Amino acid sequence: MPVLGFNALLAAVRQGGVRLDPYLSFNFLVEVEGLLVGGFSECTGLGVETEQFEYREGGVNEYAHRFAGTARNPTLVLRRGLTQIDTLWVWAEDVARGKVQRRNGTVFLLDAGHVPVVWWNFREAFPVRWT
Repeated sequence: MPVLGFNALLAAVRQGGVRLDPYLSFNFLVEVEGLLVGGFSECTGLGVETEQFEYREGGVNEYAHRFAGTARNPTLVLRRGLTQIDTLWVWAEDVARGKVQRRNGTVFLLDAGHVPVVWWNFREAFPVRWT
């Protein structure tokens, strides 16, 4: 299968050159470094959480100052996936063998017409579990 970036893939779909039939019920497409690697029916962990801590000022008992701490992203979890290439599997195997290669990518949420309506970019990611 040829390697296509998502924009090139959309152009091919519009011209009728690529069929996305296997992805009908898979509303999330994942692209890793320009390569469309699969469709998934569920995606969680798309968020950010900032720690906060309180500081009570001496003599002011009814009020506590709140300060922002470090921000962290939850683990991105992709469930019930379908793909025609083994890119994700090979990447996960490499990490399991100790060859950790961090990669950037994008998760696309598709509408009923398989057109991306919103997307999230991730940076410096690596697979931590494959089930």
